[in-house]
Amino acid sequence: MSEISLFDKIQDSSEFIRSHIDEIPNFAIQFGSGFQKMLNEIEIIQSFHFTEIPNFVPSTLSFHDPRLIIGKLHGIKLFILAGRFHHYEGYDMKQITFPIRVIKDLGIENLIITNASGGLNPDYDPGEIVLVKDHINFMPNNPLRGLQDERLGPRFPEMLHAYNEDFRSELKRLAASLSIPIKEGVYLALQGPNLETPAEYKMFHQWGADILGMSTVPEVIVANQIDLKIAVLSVVSNMGYPVEKREASSIGDILNCVEQKLPLLCKLIGNFIS
Repeated sequence: MSEISLFDKIQDSSEFIRSHIDEIPNFAIQFGSGFQKMLNEIEIIQSFHFTEIPNFVPSTLSFHDPRLIIGKLHGIKLFILAGRFHHYEGYDMKQITFPIRVIKDLGIENLIITNASGGLNPDYDPGEIVLVKDHINFMPNNPLRGLQDERLGPRFPEMLHAYNEDFRSELKRLAASLSIPIKEGVYLALQGPNLETPAEYKMFHQWGADILGMSTVPEVIVANQIDLKIAVLSVVSNMGYPVEKREASSIGDILNCVEQKLPLLCKLIGNFIS
């Protein structure tokens, strides 16, 4: 028996979700590490554990909430992917990006991705909110690799405007009007899970990266293939460069740094989607 295609798996998952909800919102948010407490600001209408949804894989991280949630923020209904999957958990790129394909198949047109990141820009400090404008992909694989299925989108998607310029302009305008400090920067994606050495931080800074992390870029690549408009907001949770700003960081330190910025991010994202 032939293996079920990725396209058929997407249909199977989206049909399950569609059969359990009344209305499909047109906006989604994907939480990164440390963002789960944003759920305190969201009116939860329905939720599905990832293991309930056909073809989703289980999260292996205690600090991610492995649920697809339908909720309201500032009175606007939206999908929340309260957790995500990572390459360092042992998952392949198609598994990591599968939820992005499913929400698009459901009819979602707009997505905000969040993450925690290490800082490489000497002008940054821990706690900076960074609006990602571009990326450098240093992961070992690509979610589009493999046999081509035109139903999934073009084989060679253009990445010139990978991060929606209208979204970025509006987020910057809103941040200024709300007196929320925000930077723009280039994100570099690594496979992890270890943090980087001082020599690596220095090299990545010289490449032109402002922040780095272990997620996001696979989802951004797929979002561009399937014509899903995206913006990415990152919180600098620790500094890696210059070396005098480097301090040993635990996952607890990283999560605490992100959580301190959640009130401002809720305010910014809530105003943006409304």
